[in-house]
Amino acid sequence: MTKRHVKVALSGDGGDEVFGGYPKYLWEQNGHQHIPFMSWLEPVLRASSWRPRGMGHLYCRTLSGSDRFRFSWSRYGDFPVFRKDLRQLLCPLYQKATKIEDYFQPWERRAGRYGTNLDMDTLMRADLDTYLSENCLVKTDQTSMLASLEVRVPYLDETLLDRILPLPAHTKIIDGHLKALLMPIARQLLPREVWDRAKHGFTVPLDIRLAGVWRPAVEAALDWGEQNFGLFDYGYLRRLHAINTSEGGVDRELWNPFVLLAWAKARSATI
Repeated sequence: MTKRHVKVALSGDGGDEVFGGYPKYLWEQNGHQHIPFMSWLEPVLRASSWRPRGMGHLYCRTLSGSDRFRFSWSRYGDFPVFRKDLRQLLCPLYQKATKIEDYFQPWERRAGRYGTNLDMDTLMRADLDTYLSENCLVKTDQTSMLASLEVRVPYLDETLLDRILPLPAHTKIIDGHLKALLMPIARQLLPREVWDRAKHGFTVPLDIRLAGVWRPAVEAALDWGEQNFGLFDYGYLRRLHAINTSEGGVDRELWNPFVLLAWAKARSATI
C-alpha cells in the first residue's frame, strides 16, 4: 500500500531499543516483590506432573535477580510452569539431550558484552544486537524489497546512536514512562491520536487463526506427528489446542510446533 504512494519510506525500527519503548524494560524498575512462605512452590511444581494454569504470574513473584529476568525474557526454559516449561513440550526421550538448563546461556553471553549485570542498560543494548538485528530489521528489509520500496531507519542513524546509546536507561524511562526523551518531541510535532494511545505491536492473531480457519491443518499436523515425528509430547499439544479452541489465548506455544510439524510433513512427502 505504501508503494502506491511513495518510493521511499521512513520506519520507526530501533526506536524502542534505543529510547526504551518496550514494557519489559520496566521489569527492573518494578523490583522484586517476594511472597512469604513461597519457597516451597518450585519444588512442588517440579515434583508434580500437572502444571496448574495461571501459575506463571505467582511463580514469577517468587523469583529474584537473574532467575526472574530469565523467566520474564524467555518463552521457553527450565521453568516448572505451564507453557514456560520446555520439558512439557518435548517427549521425555529428548529432554536430556536438549539440555534445557542451558537454554538461556547463548542470550546471556550476548548480553555479557555490554555489562556484567543484567540491568536495564544491558538488556536494551542486547536487544539491539538480537531482537532488532535478527528479527525486526530482517522483516523490514525483506518486505520492503518484495515491494521494491526503499525504507530508511532514522532512529538507527550513527549520529543519533552516538548521542543516545551512552545515556543511562533511567534517563530514557522515567517514573515508568517509556520513551521519555521522545514523547515531548512527539507531543510538539504530531497529532494527539499518534502519541496518546496504547502501544500496539505488529502482531498476528495466531490464536484466532489456529482455532478457526487453520484448525483442520493443525489437527492434521498433530495426527501425522503422533505417527511419524516423536519429538513432541502430543498429549500436551492437544491440551493446548483444546484450550485455544474453547477459550483462545494460545498462540506461539502452539504455532511453533505446528509450523515444524507442517514442514516435516511436507518434507516427508518429497523424500
